[in-house]
Amino acid sequence: MELEKPDVVLVDFQLPGIDGLEFVRAARQLRPQLRAIVVSSLVDPLALTRVRESGVEGYIEKDAPPELLEEALRAVADGRLYFSKKYEETMSRENSKTEAVGKVLSRREQHVLGLVLAKKSNREIADVMGLSVRTVEFHRANLMAKLNAVNYDELVTAARLRGWAR
Repeated sequence: MELEKPDVVLVDFQLPGIDGLEFVRAARQLRPQLRAIVVSSLVDPLALTRVRESGVEGYIEKDAPPELLEEALRAVADGRLYFSKKYEETMSRENSKTEAVGKVLSRREQHVLGLVLAKKSNREIADVMGLSVRTVEFHRANLMAKLNAVNYDELVTAARLRGWAR
């Protein structure tokens, strides 16, 4: 049986067992011309910065009305980008900050922080990201140093105080 070859995929940011952005990256290895729209209820700067840096063509919130979802699908299928108004507003506010997440953390650190905030273990993070546990520990230590945290609770608090996470 021949598999379907979609031009556009709609993917949840948080899939069971895999990060939606990682899914898109893996799918594009099989089909480089694939265009993607991320759907999520997350509107925090950390998640949205990761979406922007992933190279996907669109983002829309899960609670968006069906007509906006259709608009997003048509735009991306036509070769344009589509990012929701809430996304654009959040990113505009974030980018105006001197301590914007994208200015403080590398892409990899942002990804690790997102998974740490989702309460994933170092082993789970390593599996999701295709890294060794030791490399994850290294990134986690860098995060702790950059955010002046000595444990998980302080790391979460520091991310929230900066407005990067909820």
